[in-house]
Amino acid sequence: MTRARWSLGGGLVLAAAAISLGLLVGRPAAAPPSCLASATSVERAGPERTRYDFTSAGQAVDATGVRWPGKIGDALRLRGTARGCWVGGRVDGPYDASSVYECEPEHCPTAGCPTPCLAYHVTACMGPRSPGGQEIEDFECTRYGDGISRKPESGDLVIRRAYLHDLHDDAIEDDYGLSNTGVFDSLLDGVNVAFGNRQRSSVDNVATGTTWEVRDSLIRVRPNVNPYKRRPGHGGFWKGDRNPRHQQRFRLTNNVFVAQGAKRGGLLFPIVGYVEECAGNTLLWAGPLAGPGGWREAQDDQRGYADGLSDGERLTALNAVFPGCFRIVLKPLGQTEADFLRAPHAELGGKSWIGLVEAWRARRGG
Repeated sequence: MTRARWSLGGGLVLAAAAISLGLLVGRPAAAPPSCLASATSVERAGPERTRYDFTSAGQAVDATGVRWPGKIGDALRLRGTARGCWVGGRVDGPYDASSVYECEPEHCPTAGCPTPCLAYHVTACMGPRSPGGQEIEDFECTRYGDGISRKPESGDLVIRRAYLHDLHDDAIEDDYGLSNTGVFDSLLDGVNVAFGNRQRSSVDNVATGTTWEVRDSLIRVRPNVNPYKRRPGHGGFWKGDRNPRHQQRFRLTNNVFVAQGAKRGGLLFPIVGYVEECAGNTLLWAGPLAGPGGWREAQDDQRGYADGLSDGERLTALNAVFPGCFRIVLKPLGQTEADFLRAPHAELGGKSWIGLVEAWRARRGG
């Protein structure tokens, strides 16, 4: 078993990583204790309240069974200065397929912006802002722009068993590069970009000492109905930042990635030279092989980053440095996306993507 050492608000959190075989058969290795187990005070969340302040060490919020439907903007705001623990809860937003990036003609269908017009840009299920950092467990969110969108004051973030699905933008967003992000045993299913790790144009933070760690997780990106400036396709798994000062580091182990539909920008693979660990990952390419946004085009795409490589060269280099870093499964010509995702694959231990998702949800309780 591999253990990742995490520094969160001055403390150490040990995150146990399940072995790949355990993930694929739906029996991951024993998970670390919930952050509730070490809490010194536990506050019960309520559906009428959307802001929670963490002001003292050992503070936790138990949101098990609580739902927040239809909230506009950032549904939940986590504030304060101390390290926090958040467990459970579901946020179900109003931003369905008819919502648009912004209510401007360049982002709306040719027939015009919908009425009423809901803009998903700068919306999120949860906006952490505590410098002490947060551990977020068993949280579910859907139908927003972003899933978890960190604010500039946000400290280290550890996310366990999160279910972030049907999102129009980034599943997990970090526009500032000031702290670490860990994602463990989570399902990010049906998002436009998995990890938003590009800094805003208004900031210039040195991020080379911070890390993205993603383990034992299932991640599927797909196109939006109403994307940014109507540009078709998904944005890859990593938004990426071309400034070497902004380049974070990566640890990726035992994840299954799915790219569905055409690709528009973004990275399929992390930047070579900044990867500290990579093993047991599988990428299912469910999109076209040729043409705009297809696999062949993607292999020669996304140059100009700190490693100077294209995504195809990046894949080759990563597997050379870390044998078994990524296995690739391409959808056969003539097979539908739906059939490809339902088909068993040897690289997944004879399981299918749909089977892995169903097993993950069954373990979580639906």
